[in-house]
Amino acid sequence: VTGVQTCALPISWWVSRHYALKTDYPEAKARFYLTLLEMAYPHYVELFGREIPGIGEKRMAACYASSTGNLATALKSDGINWAIQAGGITFEGFKCAYMYPSGTLDYHQRYILLHECAHLYQQCLTGSGYTAPEWYGEGVADSLASHVWEKAAIRLTVHVFDKPTTHDYFDEGMIALGRKPMTAQIGRASC
Repeated sequence: VTGVQTCALPISWWVSRHYALKTDYPEAKARFYLTLLEMAYPHYVELFGREIPGIGEKRMAACYASSTGNLATALKSDGINWAIQAGGITFEGFKCAYMYPSGTLDYHQRYILLHECAHLYQQCLTGSGYTAPEWYGEGVADSLASHVWEKAAIRLTVHVFDKPTTHDYFDEGMIALGRKPMTAQIGRASC
């Protein structure tokens, strides 16, 4: 993992095997977030059924700013004007997950990273976040982001269902499937 200074703000790019992380966090936190993403990567592959074509030659882009102001600056540098209302968003067409800590809990900050990068993986794999109903995309992102992190063992467990969100995409999806059965089909695209 290496850092490269990119602008006047203390924002650096940190690179791992599958990800490029743009952040103003200190090196230790940038390395931790990349480690967490690399530990989640096999779960994204399993969840979506295959790897992103060409992933060995490129990286998925994520931006995790330490505040809403720094996220606004990072978004602006990428040509995006977004009224920040939540902890993260993965913009269609940009193939980059944008996040900031919308709370103080370490769990929630990791959750945001894992959730938005599930959307990022789907966009890089299929070319769009709209290849499936919203309840599916949000449901799989919530499922994978619901986790337990064991710092001492350096172990990530995902799909931990005793940590429900306030908006239950799992039940919503089951109700929608009951009304109108469907099958999933993945198209072709890449980051």
